[in-house]
Amino acid sequence: MKNINIMWNISTICNFNCDHCSYANKITNKNFLNKNQIFKIIKKLNDAQKKIDKDIKVGLIGAEPTQLTFFKKVVKKLYYSNLKIGITSNGGKKGKIIEVLPYIDELTISLDGPTKKYHEITRPKGSFKIVSQNIKEISKKIKSMDKEILFSINCVINNKNYIVIDEMISFAKNLGVDSINLLQNIPIGNAKEKDYELEVKNHLESVKKVAQEYSKKSKSISINARFTRPLAKDYSKKVLGLDFPKHIHGCGAGSYFGLITKEGNLYPCDRFDPNVYKEKYFGEQNYSLLDKKFFEIWNMKLFHHSYTIENKKETFLNYYPCMNCKYLGIDCTPCPAQLIQENKFGHSIICEAFLEKIYEEDKYEEKHCKERRY
Repeated sequence: MKNINIMWNISTICNFNCDHCSYANKITNKNFLNKNQIFKIIKKLNDAQKKIDKDIKVGLIGAEPTQLTFFKKVVKKLYYSNLKIGITSNGGKKGKIIEVLPYIDELTISLDGPTKKYHEITRPKGSFKIVSQNIKEISKKIKSMDKEILFSINCVINNKNYIVIDEMISFAKNLGVDSINLLQNIPIGNAKEKDYELEVKNHLESVKKVAQEYSKKSKSISINARFTRPLAKDYSKKVLGLDFPKHIHGCGAGSYFGLITKEGNLYPCDRFDPNVYKEKYFGEQNYSLLDKKFFEIWNMKLFHHSYTIENKKETFLNYYPCMNCKYLGIDCTPCPAQLIQENKFGHSIICEAFLEKIYEEDKYEEKHCKERRY
């Protein structure tokens, strides 16, 4: 059984202003919860973990979590509450990260290119040198410690930096991290209506570059190609003749993943809009961890089935090419929230492209869409 992963928007302040930031419209110059309120929520997370036979992992995110003035106190409180801790940071505050290393289990820092030219397409000017050097020094510090910490780089793949995705994987390895997460650019927040989302031809080229690097570096660095769908593995093998790293696409919102908002509400994900369901289905609902226990919210029908309820049928089961896909619900859980909210519930263009190329090459002897395995 999977552990419960909770991402927590612990800070609404950021020291960067990235051009592709999906959280940009929520950034403020002050935090919403005070220390006592945050500690109250941590106690409820600890109480919840005692009731189940699995871990609750808390991932501190922002805006930028290290901007919280009592950041170290929060990390220590989580640690002494026996909760697994992850931190996702822009890497600008090396000192604040190093001082909490003894307490955390995972650390992820964002770096969007192997050079200043590509990283700073979307990140602040001057940040490449600072962040890459900080990653290198933090990696050395972790290796000197008698503690296991999974150290990763998040790299958001866009229409401009995809051409150096292979160089980025090599650069991440040389910086000393354990893994690199290649992420999809989401066209919301600062990235809305900008030419960052991968075009199909660039997406296919990105898959090729990742497969080529994977064949060379699969044992030296873990490559998580989250920007694409699991069907990329079939496309790479059948069309390119290359192995591709196995990965999970989607977040598991409402099943093993949840988000604590800046106000202390527990939602299935950051795109959940309670107003939609208040008006149409359930009336006023209280999602606040300041008022309710963790499982009072987690076990709500709306929490687990919000998008199924909205779509009137189980999400993606009736849409090509997702219908009957062998990966659907196992390795691939596509995000329905944006499609529903924009009233354009549809299909995966990139998966259609994968299938088209597979059929063109005449190397796929069986149809991809097999009988569902569950």
